[in-house]
Amino acid sequence: MLRQDLLDRRKRIAEETKADNSLKICRHVHQYAVEHKILWIGCFAAFRGEPDLSPLLKPAKDFALGSKTYRSALPKIFGDGAMAFYSYEHGDSFEKNTYGILEPRWLSGQEIQPGVFPLINPQDFLLLVPALAVDRKGHRLGYGGGYYDRYLAKYPNLRSLAIVFRDFIVDSLPAESHDQPISGYVCEGGAHLFSTPFSQTP
Repeated sequence: MLRQDLLDRRKRIAEETKADNSLKICRHVHQYAVEHKILWIGCFAAFRGEPDLSPLLKPAKDFALGSKTYRSALPKIFGDGAMAFYSYEHGDSFEKNTYGILEPRWLSGQEIQPGVFPLINPQDFLLLVPALAVDRKGHRLGYGGGYYDRYLAKYPNLRSLAIVFRDFIVDSLPAESHDQPISGYVCEGGAHLFSTPFSQTP
């Protein structure tokens, strides 16, 4: 019920407002990536009213956010519940997965796996995590598939920022034992980091 209520609220956001706030989010992500010397960003294709991260995928010659110092990767899900990220180059083709979400066509890019060349240091990878809502304690509410929780459990030392519109930052969300902590979130107001997982950060 909570997920559907949040989805309905997000769908009611005016397209112009959504586009404007999405661009602000992309600018904050870019600033964070440059300041922290990120080499790879794990993005995602917008789905069901999520913030549009496509400006982060543009090639350097068309990049409008500043000097592009990192490359982009996109997730692909598998039938066993796993998820992996593949390098994305402008013009690469997409296909819809079983949920209707756009993802890289099979083996269209190189798998970007933390700890494995070319991503030797997991701290060089910034994982952007889709969210219906985030609370001020560091919990994220997703769609319930568990793909990102399993990925974060596999790679617990990643920098991970939930991507969410400001109106979907709430005081408290229900949490489950398998929920994985995120480093923080990015909204149109900026990037916000939690001092500790599931903290009491205001």
